[in-house]
Amino acid sequence: MRKILRVKPFIAQTFYVLIVTGALVGIFVTNIKKSLNQIPEKFQYVWSIIGDKDIKVVGESQAIIKPYNNDKIIVSKNYYDYESDNDSQEKSILYYGGTYIQNTGIDYMLAEAFDVISILEGVINNIYEDELFGNVVEIKHDNNLISVYQSLSEVKVKKGDAIVQGEIIGISGTNSISGDDNYYLHFELFYNGNVVNPELYYNKIIKDL
Repeated sequence: MRKILRVKPFIAQTFYVLIVTGALVGIFVTNIKKSLNQIPEKFQYVWSIIGDKDIKVVGESQAIIKPYNNDKIIVSKNYYDYESDNDSQEKSILYYGGTYIQNTGIDYMLAEAFDVISILEGVINNIYEDELFGNVVEIKHDNNLISVYQSLSEVKVKKGDAIVQGEIIGISGTNSISGDDNYYLHFELFYNGNVVNPELYYNKIIKDL
């Protein structure tokens, strides 16, 4: 005689609940996907960020900022521009050890130490100590742009660090050229391997260079 397999009531109810739940989840996911497809294009990136942490929201759309955030800072020496007038060129020459040096960057000065910040997001490319300008930090950015921060009394990053725009990378300091007690930042900017005047690049969008 064959035995009749009887399913206990609570087991049957459990299977029923699982089947119904699975069906409802499938319908819910389908509706969510349809809703996302109807989101206006300008808001699509928000949903992309939720699912993909590697997507950049700003990236190359950033505008270059100055390497400090203290409005009391002044320029002590400008970038030496071969096309500027004689008076401007004379004010852009450094003097050290009996030698006149054309300034390849901009020297910012304040009577007290100030934070030095990154002009853009990037990666710390190199950190070293220079005989004249003290501690130096190089940051590699998108679009073949490299920023160099010199005369730092303290460095707050290490080589290989990924940093964001405006992040503090060090503290201003003294150097052998200035010869006084003020605090300095000697800042240089390189684009496509050539040193350029930083003042001409501030507020520009990096992707438009």
